[in-house]
Amino acid sequence: MIISGTYRFTELLEKILPGNASGRDFVVEHNFKTLGHRVLVFNARWLYTETKKARLILLSIHDITGSKETEELLAVSETRYRRLFETAQDGIVIIDGIQSASLI
Repeated sequence: MIISGTYRFTELLEKILPGNASGRDFVVEHNFKTLGHRVLVFNARWLYTETKKARLILLSIHDITGSKETEELLAVSETRYRRLFETAQDGIVIIDGIQSASLI
């Protein structure tokens, strides 16, 4: 589930935690005034006190902005090199750091 846009924090938690459930891996994209665009993963669950008179929320937030950007760059790079190999008219030799070679 990806939630984008401007939400009050309590509204977001109500979407993630309906009733007595827990919420796992909810992705939220938001543009913060000071931080800029961020991609966050929320995990949350309700906790109850011993007397069950009060409910608390255990919440974890993980910033995966850098991971998402790297993932997107890797996908672009893979597409570019796949097209290069698929359309090559000449033979291609790949030599790695251990001095082994592969003819493609």
